[in-house]
Amino acid sequence: MARPVFFEERKLITFSPIDIALLESQINQQVLLGLDNKQTAYFVVDLSNVSEKNILKLVQINDLHFIKKYDLRKATSMLSHEKSAILSYAKSIIYWHQCSLFCGSCGDKMLSHGAGHMRKCSNENCLKESFPRTDGVVIMLIEHQPKVGPAVCLLANHHGSPENLISTLAGFIDPGESLEEAVIREVKEEVGLQVENIEYLASQPWPFPSSLMVGFFAQTTSAEITIDPAEISSAAWYNAEQIKQFNDWGDEVDGLQIPRSESIARYLIDSWVAKQCQSKK
Repeated sequence: MARPVFFEERKLITFSPIDIALLESQINQQVLLGLDNKQTAYFVVDLSNVSEKNILKLVQINDLHFIKKYDLRKATSMLSHEKSAILSYAKSIIYWHQCSLFCGSCGDKMLSHGAGHMRKCSNENCLKESFPRTDGVVIMLIEHQPKVGPAVCLLANHHGSPENLISTLAGFIDPGESLEEAVIREVKEEVGLQVENIEYLASQPWPFPSSLMVGFFAQTTSAEITIDPAEISSAAWYNAEQIKQFNDWGDEVDGLQIPRSESIARYLIDSWVAKQCQSKK
């Protein structure tokens, strides 16, 4: 698993070109990410073959150690939006390089070109070019309005998530499928509901490993849930007042939790809750 480099002070460590040159023989990949508004160039360097000891030596810090518990998802909550975006971009493109070592056409080794933004087959008879890809994913919050009582939205516990974590539905877009068709299909497959009034809300890059999450609201006239047990452990309807009582994912407390504020799933949930509260006024 790719992890950013943190130390106990919770600072994201960056390296100078001179520092990187000292470990050039141990570095798997370097990629130019681009320039910021101050024309500062940012690179991502794959240090997965470099030992913790050598990295500590690299930055000349003696009394610190990695915070190993911080994967990228938890790390983003510790950083500004700008730094989180840079880190997510870096993680995705390094993952692409790690998964594109050999040509899909002839099997020969692929080499990095274009400052790390293109790979080309080393076989002179092939020379196939490959570029970073993004996988489209729809993520949707489903609303139901009962005949009596407040509106409710559907949240589910997904396989692979902690038992007390509930979130929105999501799924990959199939080839030849529109975003709206993907929403309809995924909701039908996962919870057996027909949806309508599909409304786009927002999108978010999601480097786990290389997705673009496209967020929607949708409505259903039925409250009868039939889950796909291969993908979902449980699903239920919740009103806005109930959701307000849930804790953030990762909080060391009992009870149901929802995704943290840096995720588009939480943005969908919070936007829906705000809309319900506004409608009461």
